[in-house]
Amino acid sequence: MNKKKTKVVISGVNIVEGGALTTFQSIIGAFSKFEDISLVCLVNSKKHFGNYNISDIEFIEYPLIKKRWLRRIKFEYYDCRRISKEIKPDIWISMHDMTPTVICKNQFVYCHNPSPFYQSKLFDLKMDPSFF
Repeated sequence: MNKKKTKVVISGVNIVEGGALTTFQSIIGAFSKFEDISLVCLVNSKKHFGNYNISDIEFIEYPLIKKRWLRRIKFEYYDCRRISKEIKPDIWISMHDMTPTVICKNQFVYCHNPSPFYQSKLFDLKMDPSFF
């Protein structure tokens, strides 16, 4: 019996270094252990993911997105919708603090910057005004 694979899109076109890249790579590694999952990774450059040689991972590069903020907004709110219509994923995971406009039943956002969820107090404003 040929069971349909769950299609997962992981979008991280703006991630090229640091902890967010490590997390992105770890998520790919975790999903790649399952034979019933097909991964599509939207990345800035494949060179950051050279250690993956698995047939069910497709890397699609978007190198120009990081260069301009307006390109990023267009990508997140317009291009991702088109991409989701074409790919028809079961799960969409966005690796950068923005929720893209996609057509998908299950959508998740990884927030590597927790400051929007920080319960600030007036004292915090006095100690570090640049945080706000």
